[in-house]
Amino acid sequence: MKLIDVIHSYIVLRQSLGMRSTTAERTLRQFGRWLGDIRIEEVQRQEVLDFLRGSGQLSATWRVKSLLSKTEKGVEPSRCVG
Repeated sequence: MKLIDVIHSYIVLRQSLGMRSTTAERTLRQFGRWLGDIRIEEVQRQEVLDFLRGSGQLSATWRVKSLLSKTEKGVEPSRCVG
């Protein structure tokens, strides 16, 4: 399954549960675009860390990415797909 499809399914799942966060959704979509058209199995730990770190000084955006990764920890992507 493609990463972007997993991200989309996860966002739809969160919305169906009444969770709304445009910042989180935007960040997840940005992550999908950043990695490109790859399968979820191809995502490497270092790529995730590089995305979270970004470039330059740490910013408020980094904090959002960091918090998002911590709150989503433990959620298997396969559980987000219907």
